[in-house]
Amino acid sequence: MPLIQENKFTLPLYHGTTSRFINSIKKLGLGGKNPLEDIGLISLFREVFDHADKVLVNDHHWEKFRDKFQNYAEQNIVQGIFNFRHGDTYLTLNRELAEKYAMECPCGSEILTQFKSLLQMLKAKRVEGLNNIVPVAVLDSLEAPYDPYVIELNEVSINEVQAEVGQGFEEQIANMDALLQQGIVSPSAFVLTHPISQERLSIKRLGEYQKLDEEWLLTMI
Repeated sequence: MPLIQENKFTLPLYHGTTSRFINSIKKLGLGGKNPLEDIGLISLFREVFDHADKVLVNDHHWEKFRDKFQNYAEQNIVQGIFNFRHGDTYLTLNRELAEKYAMECPCGSEILTQFKSLLQMLKAKRVEGLNNIVPVAVLDSLEAPYDPYVIELNEVSINEVQAEVGQGFEEQIANMDALLQQGIVSPSAFVLTHPISQERLSIKRLGEYQKLDEEWLLTMI
């Protein structure tokens, strides 16, 4: 069976997320709002990165991770393939990939998790001035993990998505169809262009975090 029939996907698409965003998704639909805009996360990331770049000149440890954090701060697309942009809602045919994404983002999302890693590195190096950049409410929100969720969408219209990066929509569909014929589910993603209401979403919690001593343990459901 081809991936597209009558302008709709014949297989479900998936989105990995966390409990940080579930209430918003249920209320406004998937892609209805980017809650990270409320805290200006991209601007905060860029400001913290610029501060680190000034105070950690010639620091070998910083140089090792600098390029990665710079890509997130500048929201780059590297080599036309690696997408560091955030704010859009991404869907994938690969359920395992969506679940992996959700479980590897305990701070709520990929960029929030990377932001916490950046802050932890700078605190370990006793970099001063972070409290003057990052609001206390944002710092507090990074302290507790968020449970992973996967969302399934069926009969998604081709008018509701576009190709992520690196190729056109028709080319991406053709490549994915070819892989499916070999029994391979492509890791390629699509960008959601229209909000999808809760009625069309199948939302499943994958696990829950529990505190064990000073560590947080993810228990699968």
